[in-house]
Amino acid sequence: MKKLVFFVICFVVILVDTRAYDAIVDGIYYNLNEDDMTAVVTNKSTGRPYEMEGIGSYSGSVEVPSSVEFNGRVYKVIAIGSYAFYMCEFLTDVVIPEGVISIEGLAFDGCVSLSNVNFPQSVKYVGANAFSNTLWYNSLPDGCVYINDVLYVYKGEIPDGTHIDIKNTTTYISPWAFSGQIQLKSVALPSDLEEIGAGAFHQCYNLITVGKMPEKVISIGDECFSHCYNLEEVVLPGKLEKIGYWAFKGCQHLLKIVIPNSVKILGSECFKDCGLISVVVGDGVEEIPNSAFAGCVYLTTVKLGKSVSKIGSYAFNGSMGSAPHISSFVIDAPTHPLLADNALSGLMEDCEIQVSCGCKEDYNAFSLPYRRYNLTENNYSLNLYTNYYVDDLFIERVALGNIKYHKMPNCDDNVATVEAFSYFGAYEFVEWSDGNKENPRTINLQKDTMLCAIFAEKGVSVEKVEGNQFNIYSKDNVLFVENNDLSFRVLNSDGKVVYSGREQQIILPRGVYLIHFENGYTYKILL
Repeated sequence: MKKLVFFVICFVVILVDTRAYDAIVDGIYYNLNEDDMTAVVTNKSTGRPYEMEGIGSYSGSVEVPSSVEFNGRVYKVIAIGSYAFYMCEFLTDVVIPEGVISIEGLAFDGCVSLSNVNFPQSVKYVGANAFSNTLWYNSLPDGCVYINDVLYVYKGEIPDGTHIDIKNTTTYISPWAFSGQIQLKSVALPSDLEEIGAGAFHQCYNLITVGKMPEKVISIGDECFSHCYNLEEVVLPGKLEKIGYWAFKGCQHLLKIVIPNSVKILGSECFKDCGLISVVVGDGVEEIPNSAFAGCVYLTTVKLGKSVSKIGSYAFNGSMGSAPHISSFVIDAPTHPLLADNALSGLMEDCEIQVSCGCKEDYNAFSLPYRRYNLTENNYSLNLYTNYYVDDLFIERVALGNIKYHKMPNCDDNVATVEAFSYFGAYEFVEWSDGNKENPRTINLQKDTMLCAIFAEKGVSVEKVEGNQFNIYSKDNVLFVENNDLSFRVLNSDGKVVYSGREQQIILPRGVYLIHFENGYTYKILL
């Protein structure tokens, strides 16, 4: 008898758990929200797709109403939920009403006969694979697929070396829109863009640049740029609020990142295994999550903002077997952040931890993790780093030198004396990134300052060419010649012409080059 009662109770629980809908009205299933009186179109049951009851139950033409009445109450329909029409093989036409904001992932996946879809102007979000394996999608030409102001997906395979200009009115890039498009080289994001969905550029291995992110962008989704190995620069906008989990993981050529004050949320491992040498985290972030910058073995300088109250496990850890590498660590928070296990394990033994004036006592009183380093107070932070040589054979960065303090800045005079020195006899210090060539150098800090010590091969003259009319610059072994409509030639150090034309990006072996334009201008640059 006891066994029978137990079986009945369990059976009832299973029935409750597998029900996905709150109401069925005119043959359409809905989930209802009593708080805001809204409805989402759903399927008959939950679970994995192949376990769902009622899959494929819709056929012919279906018109979703703008509102539904249930138990005497009226609910506004705002979304088509995940799997709502999944595998409805005989569904041919769908009318989606004005007021629907979101069409979620896999909503119409597998509707092989679906040829006509009415999209209202209210649709702002479309999930991954929402229309996969439908007649409507299959009939579209290859290229960017837009639904209103949503870039839903890039259909087909992107040709090698492609640059894409996303339509100006686009406000949202759907999850996984360009995922795995390994030939994508560059993309121009539109000025109206507000959100980039999860995995949108995941594994775009050859993506080098996305330009400056539009100021309206407020969210970068999970895995958005993960494993974009060749991504070199990202300028985050001043209204950004969230950077998701794994957002930039594995971006090995990303050297610097400045997280603006507007950002409040960082996802775990957001910059794990990046090639970063310098990190600035703005004043809006309260928690540095677990492994946020773990595996960034070239990271030398870090600055954290005023609101940081917790640093998660292995947040600034190196990689397996790597030596500690961070030599300068600035924390503007007036009260010491709580530290999880191995939070600062990437800091070198002689790392300089700089805190704001009047805060040193609080940090010293906390525990050993802070006291074990050189703890100093100053009004303004000084972040120092060096340039790197990229070893093409081993595909790794090799630091050309380092920087040491002769005098740390303090609250009284804010004066620091620093010296850059080379690791290799074939290289020498050229200048600081602000053009100053003094070494050692005394710096009177008037603001938070970040400086790079630039090293080059001995005997090589490096002309600073950024800001000229042609905007010439180099990154790794790529020469960029932008804003130019003139023909030009590139000559190597032996005087041999190695390129002639008008291309904006030229891959060349490392060395010194002369760039000669048809109007007579000549520039020298080091790759």
